[in-house]
Amino acid sequence: FTYLWNTGATTRSISALCAGSYTVTIKGFRDRDLVRTYEIINPDPLAIDLGEDRFICLGQTTSFDAAINDANATYSWSSDNGFTSNQPEITIDRQGTYTVTVTDSKGCIGSDSIVVTEVAADIKAEFLYTSQVFTQESFVIVDVTHPAPDRIEWIFPESATIVVQDQDLAELYFENPGTYEITMVSSLGNCKDTYTQKVLVLQKETLEGQDAQNPE
Repeated sequence: FTYLWNTGATTRSISALCAGSYTVTIKGFRDRDLVRTYEIINPDPLAIDLGEDRFICLGQTTSFDAAINDANATYSWSSDNGFTSNQPEITIDRQGTYTVTVTDSKGCIGSDSIVVTEVAADIKAEFLYTSQVFTQESFVIVDVTHPAPDRIEWIFPESATIVVQDQDLAELYFENPGTYEITMVSSLGNCKDTYTQKVLVLQKETLEGQDAQNPE
């Protein structure tokens, strides 16, 4: 058999190719030619995004997850403070610049860096609440973060009905039974802390003739 590629090569195989279309004409099949075309495409770029730079306070930790949807991917973390890891997810408690390099099973490489700054302050987010309520029964959540934060961000489930929400407290209720997570993010300067708790909402039984839309 003889081979002729559209690159001009006359060998059985060609290598070190860029993305594109490659056609080979093979002679030697009696009175006909065999033509085959192969398409090489570039894989999607391997994008790694660790998010925005972060601040941690005294005694706090923060986590980063660089995992991609590739079971055979490898990970390499490094930092100017000497930290190293080969895990997709890390938890750190020191300031520094952290860089991760991810190599997927195709050999494609992606990387990203993030700066973690330690703030000489201490903040512990916490709130007081009722852990078990009935449907359509409003309850109050009170911020008791110490020291007092500059600002608070409440994160409620979409199904929650908010009655009141301000810097110090929130009042809400749920129409349907279930277990719901409530999160509060307290900030003091550049320092943040997150506190999450679950509330169990039970179906409220109503007396005959009682309007379920107007609970006591």
